[in-house]
Amino acid sequence: MSKTSSRDIKKRLFEFARNEFETKKPEYVEVRKAKGTKTFYHGPVPQLILTRYKAIAYTVFADFGTLCRLYYFNRDGYCIRDSSYSDQQLDKIKTHLMKTTTRVLRYPKIEAKPKIGNLSVKLDNRFAEIITEIEKLTKQKLPSRPIITLSKNLELDKENFLGNIVQEDEFIELPFEIEKTELAEIALIHIAFFEFTKIIYGNTTLAKNRASLLLLFFINDEKLLDILIEYLDVSSYIPKNFNQLNRRKELGNLIEILTDYNEYLLSKDFVKYDFNSSKRFDDKILHCLLNEFTIESDPKIRLAKALLKEIPNIYAEKEYDVAARLLVVVAFLELNSKTKGELSSQTLEVADSITRESEIVVFVKRLVRDLSNFRIESFINFWRKNKNLFPESVETKFDELTDIVIKKIIGLHAEFTTNTFDKPGDIIITISNKSDANLGSLVAEEIHWTPIEAMGIIGEKRKIRAKSLAPDEEYTLTIPIIPKKEGTINFRNLMIRFNDPFGIKHFVSLPIPSLKIKKK
Repeated sequence: MSKTSSRDIKKRLFEFARNEFETKKPEYVEVRKAKGTKTFYHGPVPQLILTRYKAIAYTVFADFGTLCRLYYFNRDGYCIRDSSYSDQQLDKIKTHLMKTTTRVLRYPKIEAKPKIGNLSVKLDNRFAEIITEIEKLTKQKLPSRPIITLSKNLELDKENFLGNIVQEDEFIELPFEIEKTELAEIALIHIAFFEFTKIIYGNTTLAKNRASLLLLFFINDEKLLDILIEYLDVSSYIPKNFNQLNRRKELGNLIEILTDYNEYLLSKDFVKYDFNSSKRFDDKILHCLLNEFTIESDPKIRLAKALLKEIPNIYAEKEYDVAARLLVVVAFLELNSKTKGELSSQTLEVADSITRESEIVVFVKRLVRDLSNFRIESFINFWRKNKNLFPESVETKFDELTDIVIKKIIGLHAEFTTNTFDKPGDIIITISNKSDANLGSLVAEEIHWTPIEAMGIIGEKRKIRAKSLAPDEEYTLTIPIIPKKEGTINFRNLMIRFNDPFGIKHFVSLPIPSLKIKKK
């Protein structure tokens, strides 16, 4: 009789083990080969089985948790006997098999444990992806980033898992155990935002706190968001349907709010007040971040609104100068905003309510009145006389504010006397000076439009050119035209340059409305 090949033996054993695993659903099944008859025959396996079936060469061991089954196979790979063992005998059987047999196969296969270095690389790659996502959303680029590593020397404290982060130079260490949990994603996002908030606040506790808030707007996973809200204890500030809102689009706005908060308040250039230790102000900013985005999208206006709500309370507490200085900040924010660009009626009302006389109160009330009425010359002269009320670092900011307001003092009105194909008419451009200042050397470029062939000028092209434009004075330019094509004519912004009363040249770009041409 020919000897059974080792390949056929293994095939029988493997098929038996796989069938045992798939049909009876044990925790695992192992095929094991006896190291030697003598060693295998001494141990907890019943002697009756061993003496009667001396040709045992393989076993198949099935572990069901509370009991096990052991199948005995001869040298040809055929099962000749099986036995069941209780949980009291289980440890002895396992120990005996470990000593006297070697494992050939296991179902399910034992996955090799990933090395700590590989897991660190995996987390670091995810961290790089998060950084890239944030850069795209905020339109800000990090100059550099730390490297994420795992450490078995750090313990994972789930109650304070963001406190388990250790930075050593350019490396950041996380507890090894965090990699297995959903907290790893939150920790990585927090570290990423901390790199951004450090640019604003430096390596401070405040930067970490603000990074935690920005997490709320980045995490989309509902379960992770719930974990974070509970961890930060901010559920009372969270608006309804917060998890359903498009929060990520807010990140750029929130970074701008935090930047302005630092530049105008924490810097103490405008207001000498300890905002860091004021829980009230922290709550206001928190409210501004978490609630206002559902109502007001402009970041500067949102911060201004938060301050306007607080100024009357500060004034009532007899912090008169602080209230007045905060109103200066509100004026800066509103005039610098992209959507508003002018002082709100609420700002004027709050200014009127501040009646306590002091140098700064007088200055602020005059500032608000002048800027709301575009009294730019009056404002500049008054500011120059009262520079001593602010540190030198603020002078640049006031210069920037002056430049912004000056660009708003020119008004443009366009009127069209024709909108019909092949019917001559005029474009009447009126430039007005809304300020109290005399504007010199005013020049406007020629008017340009697209498509070029849609309209022609009758006669020569004309420019707006005036030696000066007095307060409330208007300059009108009439340009004869003839429409040559149906459709919409779009005009390029009209570029105007002029000198302010102090001889400084300014440029302003003003829009001209479109003209829709119809048939005769």
